Amino acid sequence: MKKVLFFMFLLFLGLGAASVKAQVRIGGNAAPNASALLDLNATDAAIGTKGLALPRVSLASDTMQLTIGVVNLTGMLVYNTTATLGAGLYSWTGSRWKKVDVVPAPTSADSGLFLISNGSFVAWQRRYQFYEMGGWSINTAQTPKPANWTIIADTTVRVHFWKNKWAQIPVNAVRVGDICLNRTGTDVVLMAKSWGYMGAYWLTGDSTTIDLRFTCFR
Repeated sequence: MKKVLFFMFLLFLGLGAASVKAQVRIGGNAAPNASALLDLNATDAAIGTKGLALPRVSLASDTMQLTIGVVNLTGMLVYNTTATLGAGLYSWTGSRWKKVDVVPAPTSADSGLFLISNGSFVAWQRRYQFYEMGGWSINTAQTPKPANWTIIADTTVRVHFWKNKWAQIPVNAVRVGDICLNRTGTDVVLMAKSWGYMGAYWLTGDSTTIDLRFTCFR
């Protein structure tokens, strides 16, 4: 009788010690990591050779309750094996099972949105928008707006380009803000730099002389 009582005392003492220990290690004899509630490893080695196998389940739908009459616990993780939802890791959000190892597929409603992450989840967000006519022009249909342009210069001139330098072409009608287009098809950038002058830059780099045709609009 004394032996039975002694063993029961040891049992209760062990259970009491286990109840106050907040961390548990499974595998090896080392103490659990101080930051982990449950520390899993096959041995005491710093790097293990085995993984954690989550419970395998067969989800018939994304609202399926695993046990009839028992509400799923929010945040629980399972590995779904069926093709109904697609095999993979799933988490119960509180209302449905959500696959956690995929990026959400874009839809037509995502046009103009950018895929970003805040570090916790991935979401589609409006990163670049332009406000016009009381709504977001990137998301709402806009009526084309007519624009009237006047040709103020349309001619061809012979221009000598020095390497890495702008060529100044006198054009009396040109003002700052006018748009000048290269009509020659060569690698020349045009810009109305000041009143009465148009700048031309030869992109190829080497010095050359060409017949440059351009048209300027306002």
